[in-house]
Amino acid sequence: MSLRPLVLLVFAAICLYNTGNMWGVQLVHYPLYAMVPPDRFSAYMARQNRLQTIPAIIPGVVQFLLALALPFVKPAGVPWVAVALSVALNLVIVAATAIWSARTNLALARDGYDTALVNRLIGTNWIRTISYTLQAILVVWMLARLIR
Repeated sequence: MSLRPLVLLVFAAICLYNTGNMWGVQLVHYPLYAMVPPDRFSAYMARQNRLQTIPAIIPGVVQFLLALALPFVKPAGVPWVAVALSVALNLVIVAATAIWSARTNLALARDGYDTALVNRLIGTNWIRTISYTLQAILVVWMLARLIR
């Protein structure tokens, strides 16, 4: 397999992983914050923020970097508009992470449980969840174009 389709295949794998991970965060992990005892919440959040590196942060960074690489390694048969849309979706994911998710998680670790902050985290995280999902659908479509 040449480099161009291989990069797309790795990108697809990481996109699908991140999409599944994000749905778990959206529907299970963030809503369960309410179950953590208030006197333990700051410690829970601090540890959770540290433990996210391998299952969430590294795969997210890898996905973003691969999205940025796509214009340079675009396989024949994959339209430029699909590549541009992938880059745009990943920019949305990174922006939403920086603007809302990371800041809110850090505030919760620093200040403790706050229902309004958790609700804002869950609400704004839909931007990432939908963007990851659209990216997953798009990358599967891109792969399908290569194997048809």
